[in-house]
Amino acid sequence: MTMPGAGALSATWWRMWRSGGNTMRHLFVEQPFRGLSVVVVVVVVWLMLAAVFLGLLIFLQQPQYEGLKSRL
Repeated sequence: MTMPGAGALSATWWRMWRSGGNTMRHLFVEQPFRGLSVVVVVVVVWLMLAAVFLGLLIFLQQPQYEGLKSRL
């Protein structure tokens, strides 16, 4: 037994996959500098987020925040 909207859902996923592939091709083959800059920006943002969370975890390891850990 199949779901009534299964065909439409798979078609949507296929379109999203195809569109993503076309976008990647466009960025890295036709405009490599723009593709590289997008990758650099995404990596820098993720590294900044990781640094913020690491700093928060290190900050919460201080002894005065011991009571706060049980609530978190």
